Amino acid sequence: KHGIRFSSYTEISVMYSGSFYSLTASARLMEEKVRMINQNMVPVMILGERGSGKNEMAAKLFLESSMKKYPYVTIDCQVINDRTWNYMVSNYNSPFNDQNNTIFISNIQSLSKSQQNQLLSLLVDTNAYKRNRIIFSCSQTLDAGIEDPSKNFIDYLACMTIYMPPLRELADDIQNSS
Repeated sequence: KHGIRFSSYTEISVMYSGSFYSLTASARLMEEKVRMINQNMVPVMILGERGSGKNEMAAKLFLESSMKKYPYVTIDCQVINDRTWNYMVSNYNSPFNDQNNTIFISNIQSLSKSQQNQLLSLLVDTNAYKRNRIIFSCSQTLDAGIEDPSKNFIDYLACMTIYMPPLRELADDIQNSS
């Protein structure tokens, strides 16, 4: 389906190891946080500016988790269309109806308020967040006066949060990794 991708441990491992983020000192500093978060399977919200490594952090959480032998499902809210959205929320074959998957829902800020509410209701009403590992990402380059789309997910699902610093704050890492 457009905007939904199923991946294996091997595929995610290759993607992560080839990323800039895997080489940074910041990634090594996050090791303890990743271990702490992976001690339980509560939902996780990864926050940060666009390009700050949110996808790589989600991959790292999966690679270091007890769920790594099960599928890693990426749902990119920036590219899903109406047909894919209806499949996700209405079809019995939706990844949300499975169990033991790691479901990475990226770019939740791209969903309309109605879709955000529908997704949250789906996760709560079906207990999908208890049967699967749910990881969200939300870009935090929000204009003043716009409600933070991550807030309801964090509040209702008791998400642990990870803030990814922007690349401009990782200048030393960029110089050291070359």
